[in-house]
Amino acid sequence: LDFGRLYRIALDDALPAVRRMAIEGLWEDERPDLMRRLLSLLAEDPADEVRAAAAASLGRFIYLAECDELEIVPRQVLREALELAHGDASIEVARRALESLAYISEPHIIRLIDAAYSHADPLMRQSALFAMGRSTDRFWAETVLAELHNESPAMRYEAARACGELRLERALPLLARMLSDRDAEVQSMAVWALGEIGGKRAQQLLEGLADGEDEALSAAAQAALDSLSFASGPMD
Repeated sequence: LDFGRLYRIALDDALPAVRRMAIEGLWEDERPDLMRRLLSLLAEDPADEVRAAAAASLGRFIYLAECDELEIVPRQVLREALELAHGDASIEVARRALESLAYISEPHIIRLIDAAYSHADPLMRQSALFAMGRSTDRFWAETVLAELHNESPAMRYEAARACGELRLERALPLLARMLSDRDAEVQSMAVWALGEIGGKRAQQLLEGLADGEDEALSAAAQAALDSLSFASGPMD
């Protein structure tokens, strides 16, 4: 069922939590009028959680603009709005804006990611790692690989995700060890990353997990194998 119309009504709800959930519910909507509404919410909504959700949601429009598939609103308008939001007093708004800006492959954005990686707040550093992966720029390879050893499960999680996004084959031995990480979410992300990187070694590791006794890891490994098979299969 498509609840898009209901979510759009909920964008004007009095409760910030409802407005936030409405934005999240519209994650597949790529119509220009929604983009303009999100820009308005990002600039004017009084609630941090709503502005943060709008900043995150605008990422897909930045992606479309980078792929030259967005012509209604100039790319520069989106970029300026998100850069302004990155300077927001709220860490949550600032970090989500950075994650959306990461689709832009320009030196200025690289500097923003680098500054976020040195930030005092651990949440901003997590978003910096996320942005490194989303950028698909191998410039960040050494940083991402090093963070696989971080003591923080959240940082290891984001580093594993970034390795998958960057398709870093050098990460395979470290990701293999992370399959027995003490944090279950880190394990699951390592499985996902193996599926993204692909190759014979990754396939062997995933097949071993898929036949294992851990139901959660087995299901994650099977999903990664399915993704791997789809990516390497013949195309019409």
